[in-house]
Amino acid sequence: MKDLDINKLNFYTQEEVWVTLPKFIDWLIKNRKTKKYNYQINLNIIFNSTCIIEGFIFQIIHEFLGELNEDNSTNYRIFKDFQKKIENANWTQINEYFKVVTNFKLNEFTDNECWKAITILFQLRNQLIHGKFAEVHFEPQKKEQISVKKNYGKIFEYLKEKQLVNESSFSNFSGVSLVNNETTDYFYNNCKIFLSDINNHFVKNNDLEIVEESFEIAFG
Repeated sequence: MKDLDINKLNFYTQEEVWVTLPKFIDWLIKNRKTKKYNYQINLNIIFNSTCIIEGFIFQIIHEFLGELNEDNSTNYRIFKDFQKKIENANWTQINEYFKVVTNFKLNEFTDNECWKAITILFQLRNQLIHGKFAEVHFEPQKKEQISVKKNYGKIFEYLKEKQLVNESSFSNFSGVSLVNNETTDYFYNNCKIFLSDINNHFVKNNDLEIVEESFEIAFG
């Protein structure tokens, strides 16, 4: 048998970016003590938490779908078109495509509290990543002295319900801190719970060994 010449082989590799992020977040948390960049560090953790979730779900969908041999058939064209839609999907669409591919909804694998936290996490991410401001109203004469209007309103009410923000989150009427150590850690912890639930109740039950290995690399 002749030795294989690697320069003449067609092959590809996949680099799963999301698996590198949990350890980066752990490093960020350890180095969050400095007040100067505390807010920016927490923003990074919020953004990377959603990146981890999306990357994990994308990998599951990809492995579950498998590959088709390239040809000019209708099935292949539909398959490639669906792949493109998945690659450009937002969080709502990811949920829909996961259901189409696996016949399960993502919220079936975790409890209601965790699913609500993940939903709010993505709502917060969507506002922050587009640089949208939070409109804060101060009305000392009312029982509820502080309220947050427009796009951040529901997020604020949720965090307030979870006792993660309150009147002390505001200082000198200068703004609202929806992104602090407590809220950030809360969302990241729920991110880990969510992925662990999916890994235990779906990935392992469907012999998705590559995804399971990625999960162990990321969180092991």
